[in-house]
Amino acid sequence: MDEQRRQLVSQWMQKAERDLASAERLAGGNEPILETAAYHCQQAAEKSLKALLVAHDRPVPKTHDLTVLLARLIPLEPSLDGLQDATERLAPFATLFRYPGDVIDPETEEYAAAYQAIRTVIEQVRAILDTH
Repeated sequence: MDEQRRQLVSQWMQKAERDLASAERLAGGNEPILETAAYHCQQAAEKSLKALLVAHDRPVPKTHDLTVLLARLIPLEPSLDGLQDATERLAPFATLFRYPGDVIDPETEEYAAAYQAIRTVIEQVRAILDTH
């Protein structure tokens, strides 16, 4: 991988890591803000998958759809097939709690599942990037 691409991958991962840190901070403390924390979990997954697309010198689509991103990556990294459950769990958090409507906040268990899903995604992406 050339240096310019390596730097772009690093920038995408840095953004993903910041989203993960934001989720952790928002979910912690006396007054957790779980809807925003869950959104940042989805964002961390999106950005880490986009980092992997860049690492493979593939175009990065302007989409928040984790299913689309994962479908583009599985032919390049078949081991990512195991992330389908995690990305399906995270996908709704891109918009589910972002706008007024029937659902105001995720349940604590929903957030915990989203957090576990993003940990799975980001750890697998890191492991793959470490080999490139």
